[in-house]
Order: sequence, then structure tokens, then C-alpha cells
Amino acid sequence: MNFFQKKETPIQNMTFMALMSAINVVVTLLTCFLWYLAIVLILILPLTSVLVGLYCKKRYYPLYIICSLLLCYLVTIYDPINTLFYVFPALLSGFCFSIFVKIKFPKIFLIIVPAIINLLFNYLAIPFINYFYGQDVLNTLQQLLFLTTFEYFNLIVPSILFIFSFIQALLSFLIIKDELIKFKYDIKINDEYIYLDIVFGAFFLILKTILCFYYLDFAYLMMIISMIFFLDYIIYQIIKNPKIYSVIYLSALAINIFIFLSLYQYMDKEKSLLVLDGFTFISVFDYLINYQLLIRIKKDKINS
Repeated sequence: MNFFQKKETPIQNMTFMALMSAINVVVTLLTCFLWYLAIVLILILPLTSVLVGLYCKKRYYPLYIICSLLLCYLVTIYDPINTLFYVFPALLSGFCFSIFVKIKFPKIFLIIVPAIINLLFNYLAIPFINYFYGQDVLNTLQQLLFLTTFEYFNLIVPSILFIFSFIQALLSFLIIKDELIKFKYDIKINDEYIYLDIVFGAFFLILKTILCFYYLDFAYLMMIISMIFFLDYIIYQIIKNPKIYSVIYLSALAINIFIFLSLYQYMDKEKSLLVLDGFTFISVFDYLINYQLLIRIKKDKINS
């Protein structure tokens, strides 16, 4: 019997989860002695959770999370940071990844949801590291990025942390996607969900507009997330029809940059960069025309 297949009985589920938990424990323990293996922990560890989510029944997953966290915490009790801020988010993002694979959501969700989870835990790690290790994470980050003289650094902190989280999630996605093929579980995405790029892009765009009056730093974060959804839709359209959409979106981007440079001197410096995503608006109109108007025309032709 193939070990990597759907588990039906409680014994099969428990055995598979025990093996994946053991792998989590071994990798976590090794990172305590070989610090550079933390890269493996960040990028590879979600794979075990994805496999549990794909092959085991969902009702057993909370047990898998609890057992993995408890075992990893016990073997690294003298330095629990790996368990709290690497293992735990990997377990959560792996489960979300497996759900989206099953329902064939757009690939962007397999990346952006784990990225948001990583972002939340990165934020939680900052005061933890400051308190227990006496290290100012944000100050260190500012120095590493050579932004010590940038007066608006605090406004872009959430965006910077998210970009790091997004890159981490993207690399993890690329690794997991290739590895899943070895387990005969190819990632096939259903194009009918592409409209979700527009829905979520518009949703975060609205949040950006609201937050720019109250929490400017998170307004920039909402803009970044919104742009990722819209860019995913734009890339999808360019791949389908490269000649037309390359010209349309490059022209829209050029116009957006020209308007920004022309009006920059008259804008509030803290909020000026919030208009850089203006070219993505054309995605909404494109969707409404191509996926709504044309569908109605086809239905009318069929009915007639």
C-alpha cells in the first residue's frame, strides 16, 4: 500500500501525523545547533503540514498541531523562539495551503495567505525578541536596509515585513509545488476563480483608502497586498493575450508615473506614494468588460 495516499482509518491518520510530527521535531532540533538550517525550517517545514492536510482527515489536524508544537517546544525549551515563530506559522500556513490546493484556488492565495500568517508572527516576534534578548529588531532592520536617515521609516515597516514574508512564502510555494509532484499531487488551478483577484484587490484597495486617514503605515500595507492581487490578474491577462495587454498595462503604468511625478511636489509627502497603484484600476474595468459584458452577450446569442 502506498504510504502517501488518503488516510481513512484513525490508525492510518495517527501514524502519518506521527511521522510528520517527528520530522518537524528533528528539523527544529537541528536548527538549535546549526543556525543556518533555519532557512530549511522556514521554507521546507510547511511541506509536512501540507501533506497532513492533503492526506489526513481535517478533524485530526488540530491534534497534529498540538502534538507538533508540544514536542518541538519540549526539545527546544531553552530557546522556544523557533517553535513559537517558525514552527507554529508553518503548521498554520501548511494547512491553509492544502485547503487551497484541494479547492483549486488561484496560486496567489497559496502564497499571500501564508505571507499574511508569517507577517502576523513576525510582528509578534518583535516585542518578544526585544524583551527576552534585548535586541531592537526594527533598528537592526533599518540599518541593514541603509534607511537610518529615512524619516518615514516607521510608515513602511509593515510593508517591509510583509515583503519579506511574501518572498519567504513564494520560495516555500515553489519548493512545495515541485515536491508535491513527487507525491503524485500536482497543483492544478481552476481559472474560474480568477475573479477573486479583482474582488480581493478591490477590497484591500478600499481598506487602503479608509486607513490612509487613520493608520498610514497600514494603508501602505493594504496598497502592497492590493497590488499583488491586481498584478496577478494583469499577468494572467498578459499571458493570455500578450500583444494587447502588454501595450494597455504598460501605457497605464507610464501614465500613472507621469501623473505622480507631475503632482508629487503638491502632495503630502507622507501619503504621496499611495497613488503609485493607480495603473491597477484598469484591471477592474477590464474584468467588468471581458467577464461580465461578454458573458451576457454570449448568453443573449444562445437564447436567441
